[in-house]
Amino acid sequence: MRTEQFDVVVIGAGASGIAAAISASRVGSKVLLVERASSFGGEATNSWVTAYCGFYTREEVPQQVVYGIGEEVLLGLKALGEPVHYTISTAGNASIRFRVERLKTVLDQLILQSTVDARLTTSLIAVQKEQNRIKSVTLQDDEETYQVEAACFVDCSGNANLLHLSQLETAWGNEQGETQQASLSCFVTGVPSGEVSMDVLTEAIKAG
Repeated sequence: MRTEQFDVVVIGAGASGIAAAISASRVGSKVLLVERASSFGGEATNSWVTAYCGFYTREEVPQQVVYGIGEEVLLGLKALGEPVHYTISTAGNASIRFRVERLKTVLDQLILQSTVDARLTTSLIAVQKEQNRIKSVTLQDDEETYQVEAACFVDCSGNANLLHLSQLETAWGNEQGETQQASLSCFVTGVPSGEVSMDVLTEAIKAG
């Protein structure tokens, strides 16, 4: 089995994985970004969770508090004609809605403009440790299985896959075992523009 060498290996190419990989590459690290799906973006692009929460505070007049790589994503969406102003959800969060294919385009461009070695349709299948530290990981794509060694491994899988395979302790929710409710939105076409009532939306879904 062949072995490759990197400074940083990031598992998962969702919002956090993209930010971690690009940030590490910009300070001179040799970075590998691994994603088991066929596109970057994580749940945003692969499960159509088409809203970003967290850019703005939750108050009467929301203030933007997240910038960095995230801001570059917003600027990329804006350049493609996406309205990146926030929408207040029923839960009171100021979220930014987007079209999936345009987000894919922006993330593709960010990766291509970086020095990150990004590999899609590639799965983490095993972890090798030495003196209680991760020494390497085993990856598998459509053609082969191989190992990658690195000084630093970052788990952005969303499901703690790297931690689980490393047999490290994980926690579920807070001290009471409570977790945050998922905030799911969807993109619907074929209905009149403007304000859409639940009755109109329900009929459109039934008809579609």
